[in-house]
Amino acid sequence: MKRPIFLVTATLGMSLYNWAQTGRATKGQETLPTAGTARLYVTPMPAPDKSLVGLIKAADVVIDGTVQSVLPARQPSASTLETDARIAIGSVIKGPLVNNQIMVSQMGGVVGPLKIVPQQYDLMKAGERYVLFLKRDIRPSTPKISGAPAYYVLGAWLGLVRVIDNKVLVKPGSADLSQRDGSDVSVFETALSDSVTSLGLGR
Repeated sequence: MKRPIFLVTATLGMSLYNWAQTGRATKGQETLPTAGTARLYVTPMPAPDKSLVGLIKAADVVIDGTVQSVLPARQPSASTLETDARIAIGSVIKGPLVNNQIMVSQMGGVVGPLKIVPQQYDLMKAGERYVLFLKRDIRPSTPKISGAPAYYVLGAWLGLVRVIDNKVLVKPGSADLSQRDGSDVSVFETALSDSVTSLGLGR
């Protein structure tokens, strides 16, 4: 039997998911279906400053790191699915990090017969390298792992910058970042470090 396809929209910072079967909106629905495939659209709230300076200011930390492993997706509430990735830190561009690894959660994932697929970004996979603009995750539902403090991506995907063959791959959303799509990662990170210094944010 073919599984249904659902539409899921979420507001980052809130636990409410609205979903619809076969494209028909169901307002006020706070419980995910138990099976099927869902397309997830996230609206960051409050709306972040999408400029490069705005993202740097808003982020608690900015790091260059590689995904070591991805944990099985979890359902912290009846209305959410999240997937956690363990990140090995290569360098810290902004922030007081003293750990060599962190955990980063993203909305979306697979639990049993239910699959939620983000449309604006990709869930991180083991072996991938990223420059990440992150916020500290202090939610009670987030797993606590010794030696790996928890974070989430600023703006869901705005702070998610993939690095492939030492080139940065930027998702649409920030005009400042989009202008740097395809640039050398060392040039990109130097620009970030210079901005952190000029803003007086230090490390």
